[in-house]
Amino acid sequence: MLDKVGYSAGVEVDVVGLVYYNPNINAYTVIVNTFKRPDLLKRSIRHYASCPNVDTIRVVWSDQDNAPPTANDSDAQFFSPCVEVVYDQHPSTSLNNRFKPIDGLRTEAVFNVDDDVNVDCSSLDFAHQVGNIDITPNTHKQA
Repeated sequence: MLDKVGYSAGVEVDVVGLVYYNPNINAYTVIVNTFKRPDLLKRSIRHYASCPNVDTIRVVWSDQDNAPPTANDSDAQFFSPCVEVVYDQHPSTSLNNRFKPIDGLRTEAVFNVDDDVNVDCSSLDFAHQVGNIDITPNTHKQA
């Protein structure tokens, strides 16, 4: 058996360089679908970054006319100092882009939401604790 050394959150590397993925089971990833609504996206990022169990915010970027924001952009509201924000750029404007596989997830749990919906943090935590819950505004129902 190979000795493992810590590498980063959720990842361990053994002494010969093999990577083992150990997802963070105490946190979840928020996937935000947006399209040409920068003010709603900033509000959404600000809100979900305030939730204590959010590991990463992944933005589904389908805008074909504008590149996604980068860390060098002048508007820091497209990012968060508390939570990593990753922009996943897609080559089409399909609404189905939100369901495409995402590389590099560090959590097993994923919450998929539009930029105009902000679910309160306690409801997200409840859904994560119970598991397999479909959250729609103002309701909780089992999927």
